[in-house]
Amino acid sequence: AAWVTANPGKSWIISNEPDVWSQDGLTTDQYVAMFRTYHTFIKNLDPTAKFVIAGIAGGSTAERLMATTKWFNEVLAKYKAAYGVVMPVDIWNVHSYCGPLQIEDPDKIINEFITPFVNYCHTVESGAYAGCDVWITELPIGEWMGALSVDNTIWFMRHYLPRLEQAGIAKWFWYVSSDPDGSQGSCS
Repeated sequence: AAWVTANPGKSWIISNEPDVWSQDGLTTDQYVAMFRTYHTFIKNLDPTAKFVIAGIAGGSTAERLMATTKWFNEVLAKYKAAYGVVMPVDIWNVHSYCGPLQIEDPDKIINEFITPFVNYCHTVESGAYAGCDVWITELPIGEWMGALSVDNTIWFMRHYLPRLEQAGIAKWFWYVSSDPDGSQGSCS
């Protein structure tokens, strides 16, 4: 409570990949209850706080878009049923992992996943979130999907990242990880 009041105006991302059992591994009911708990606690201490819906695993294909929106639809419906109001989301969030074979056509990723996701966020719940920012808080190339050179990664970044703003993404965060000993990267 002391930290919240001493640091007003922060954006709070509530959970990380709750849809993935190896991450937060929450049911949609558990996520709804957790979001409500944190929102109520923090908002009472800091009315200027913003709330970011969990970054779920997402992806970069039309199939992953369907899974992503299905999860969010379930959460939104359960929140409204439990509390009688639209879920108080200020910022929408997703993780968008790309495979090495996908990076050859950045427009396909934009057209099949990014633009439809932004449109979903701004039209769901009869447009209740039309003015909300959309973030991608994990945006990497998953090296577990195949070998990838540094040159290919740089080419993709130069061709893809500028398109995100045009597609309606307000902020993106490039995610890089490696094994603790630094010997093996898992995301470029």
